[in-house]
Amino acid sequence: MAPVLFPGVEEPPMVTVDPRQLRVRAGERVQFRCIVSGHPTPTIQWSRVDGPLGYGVNVEGEYLTIPYTDAQHEGAYLCTADNGVGPPQSGRVVLYVESVRKYLKAYTGESDKLHAIKLFDVII
Repeated sequence: MAPVLFPGVEEPPMVTVDPRQLRVRAGERVQFRCIVSGHPTPTIQWSRVDGPLGYGVNVEGEYLTIPYTDAQHEGAYLCTADNGVGPPQSGRVVLYVESVRKYLKAYTGESDKLHAIKLFDVII
């Protein structure tokens, strides 16, 4: 819950991120939210800890969304809030992306004729 503010009172930014950690399979959609408070109202900036946000990452206000994840999206992201009162504050989120590979296994009978095929998902 945001603190009760009085006119003219400045409050440094406070940051909460949701969720803080997420594990998904490649191809799934993810969304992180940066919830901030402070007075004046802080500005929000999303960044990636180890480089640029990369392709397919959308930032709109307090939300960072990746509509279709793949292995290159895995990593840590920061939401930084700044309103000029005290130092900027950050919240960190971590995204883990599991790759899925499909394998076929063929089974033959005694006469070496195809008996059955089974599809396997292997999470890497």
